[in-house]
Amino acid sequence: RGNPGHFREYTRSELSTYVRAAGFELVSFRYGNYFDYRYADHLDHQVHERPLWAWVNRFYSVVPGSFKPGMTFVLRAP
Repeated sequence: RGNPGHFREYTRSELSTYVRAAGFELVSFRYGNYFDYRYADHLDHQVHERPLWAWVNRFYSVVPGSFKPGMTFVLRAP
């Protein structure tokens, strides 16, 4: 009840289709990692330092873009 997690995750292709269907122009796109996993905690929503989790940050810094957990779309309205 407090943290339902993700109900649905979308692919780049799906979101790009919705962008075009809504009449927007896709200006730019990038995959990224927007979290510092040394401090992320999805269980109790408290900030706990977890230095050993720095490996996750390093992992996402070297993997190909499509393996990263985030996407940023820059759109232009018609």
